[in-house]
Amino acid sequence: MPLSIYDQIWIADGSTLEALFRKLKSLEDLKAGQLAGKICTVIDLVTRLPIEVWFHTNPAASETNFEVPLLNLLSAKTLILLDRGFYHFHFFQQLIDQEVHFITRLKAKAAIKYLKIFSYDHLVKDRLIQLGTVRRDAPVLTLRLIEIKIGKTSYSYITSVLDPHILPPYAVADLYGRRWRIEEAFYSVKRLLGLSYLWTGSVNGIKLQVWATWLF
Repeated sequence: MPLSIYDQIWIADGSTLEALFRKLKSLEDLKAGQLAGKICTVIDLVTRLPIEVWFHTNPAASETNFEVPLLNLLSAKTLILLDRGFYHFHFFQQLIDQEVHFITRLKAKAAIKYLKIFSYDHLVKDRLIQLGTVRRDAPVLTLRLIEIKIGKTSYSYITSVLDPHILPPYAVADLYGRRWRIEEAFYSVKRLLGLSYLWTGSVNGIKLQVWATWLF
């Protein structure tokens, strides 16, 4: 598989932090269950080590709040795996303009125009598509749609890698399946390294604990 054309394969995802631990006197007046905020982390698929971590004070913040720093971080010849929190056509276009490639899941009821068939049978459908319609200034994107049936379940992926020789259909599905490595990383820092217990109520204190835990 010619994945060597990419300098790195990264995963980006957001995760809501746990409730503040209210045993400190300075936190006694906080309402029970108040969440500490939200982080967005980029990890390397191969090493599982963090590349960058960002923090937002609003625990309900959308992943779109992290698009600008993510775009500033990414360089050409990067392949990034994204969850559907980053499903935003302008963001996709900016990635393509920066020569950054991505894989993500297709959302339901997407407006699709089929342009070309690369492969098509009852298990695998690989097609070139236009995604989106001209409205609200959103770009219409030329992408690949890969639909794979495993057992009785069908999975739909979109990628900006338009050449199936570079990224065959099952490679797309396999890579996206490995996106769950970031969930394992979140589990490690929260449960094993203690990030699920946030002892301070100050933003600076939370940031220090978040970054120190990820560094460790």
